[in-house]
Amino acid sequence: MEIEGEAKIRWTKKVSNITKSIRGLSDAPYKCPTVESMLGIANPYYFLHADNYYIFYKVEKEAVLISDIYSEREDFMEKLFGIKLRMPEGQNYWGE
Repeated sequence: MEIEGEAKIRWTKKVSNITKSIRGLSDAPYKCPTVESMLGIANPYYFLHADNYYIFYKVEKEAVLISDIYSEREDFMEKLFGIKLRMPEGQNYWGE
């Protein structure tokens, strides 16, 4: 699937913003919150929010290692930690 026209321009800008944010970690790798401080789940990862995406990374010696990148629409809690926060589609939250 090839992206064309306005969609291609928007996507190119989005990717540029995300990569710029990631490159900024080289100057300040500890500027983002840890997953543990935000979610209470003990692990060595930090997360950066950029252009509707969550970038998970850790810092080892002098290197920033990107682990995963998720859209805000994705359930990263389930994918990374096995914690389901969303109800299956069609299931009524209130049990009615």
